[in-house]
Amino acid sequence: MMKYLLKLEEIAMFLCAIFLFNQLNFSWWWFPALLFLPDLSMLGHLVNTTVGAQLYNFVHH
Repeated sequence: MMKYLLKLEEIAMFLCAIFLFNQLNFSWWWFPALLFLPDLSMLGHLVNTTVGAQLYNFVHH
């Protein structure tokens, strides 16, 4: 039951984000660009694993 409740919560937050983004005057290509922006922090792994892990944790918090 808890698994489904968490999934429902995540879907509700995503739909709310889409609704709120729609209220802004930005082009729609910004939405997926900003959605995946934190994942660019994985490029820190190109330096080494320590820098990559620290950068990834910093950006995702």
